Amino acid sequence: MYSPIPLFNPTPAATTPPTISPNPLFTPPPGLTTTPTSSPNKPAGFSTHYSTPNAFAATASFKGSTSRLIYQDPTNEHGVGEASDSSPDKTVRRVVDELNVLHKRLSRKFASSVTHRQPEKQRTITRLRHKSFHVPPSKLDFSNQFLLQLATPSQWTDSLHMAVLMHILDMHHKDVLQMENATFMPPTLTSLMQSKDRQFQAAVKKDKIRWDHRVSKLILLPGKTWMKEFQKVYTPMIWADRHWAGLAIDLRAGHVDVLDSLPSLYDGEDVQRFLRPILQMLPYLIRYLVKNNSRDLSPFTCQRRTGTYENTRSGDCGPVCAKFLELHLFGDPYTHMSGLTDAMVDKFRQQIRNGSV
Repeated sequence: MYSPIPLFNPTPAATTPPTISPNPLFTPPPGLTTTPTSSPNKPAGFSTHYSTPNAFAATASFKGSTSRLIYQDPTNEHGVGEASDSSPDKTVRRVVDELNVLHKRLSRKFASSVTHRQPEKQRTITRLRHKSFHVPPSKLDFSNQFLLQLATPSQWTDSLHMAVLMHILDMHHKDVLQMENATFMPPTLTSLMQSKDRQFQAAVKKDKIRWDHRVSKLILLPGKTWMKEFQKVYTPMIWADRHWAGLAIDLRAGHVDVLDSLPSLYDGEDVQRFLRPILQMLPYLIRYLVKNNSRDLSPFTCQRRTGTYENTRSGDCGPVCAKFLELHLFGDPYTHMSGLTDAMVDKFRQQIRNGSV
């Protein structure tokens, strides 16, 4: 059932489900900057939305205290090798494979979670688990170390953290997402597309490219097929192995809203370079994988939203990216992306750790 409890909302939580607003989900504000590839005739944006966001109220989790799924790179300032244009193919494949394993394990955890146990037995199990693991309302458990990384201000979040955050959002907002024909997807999607960029650019007949089967599984999942059940995709993307940004993709309009918590880090030219694989490949995925001919093969357009909260202290780009994507789904209600502060970021990072969000 849809829960009105927000991930982080400075105002008291609503006691009744929010109502649908007649306004478009994304109407470009005065502070919106159009990139060179953006069309001046761009539609107003995504469809109608709820006026109040929900958030990580049912925190999903993952038990993994004894193993790290992300490639540890001692040369990376964050210590984690992420998938990007510049990443070695081997590293990209490893990250993608590990995210696929994560998705399967999370899905099995949700499917097998026990809802009826004897009270005394349940209390005993809970006490034992809390010694090593955090057990949030979702009935999935993270290692404390994993959650501490999410809770610590300025602490870098890797691909595994981002995949979990997207899973949390997708599970918790499933009713809203269904109404909006939208979905949250893990960074696997953009990582796979980034790893394919060199081959895509070199291909003369791009319609003959053989796409990775993992891309097919993501976009042709039964009941979650692009352009059929879903027209909007929310996903994070890593830039230059050091910064997370959010992509709000409108598949029908052929447009990507870019949600960046530190726009001063990269200029417009850099952003275009990072997004080139995504903008160019999406039309081909829709035409030749989804078998949908509703649009031509011209690249998607993009806009980087300006005037939002800037995480100048750095390190919080992952959780802030997830929060921006969530706010976008709900039409950027109060406190708005522009109204977030460092203190608010600290608070909702701690809420994820406590399982109270």
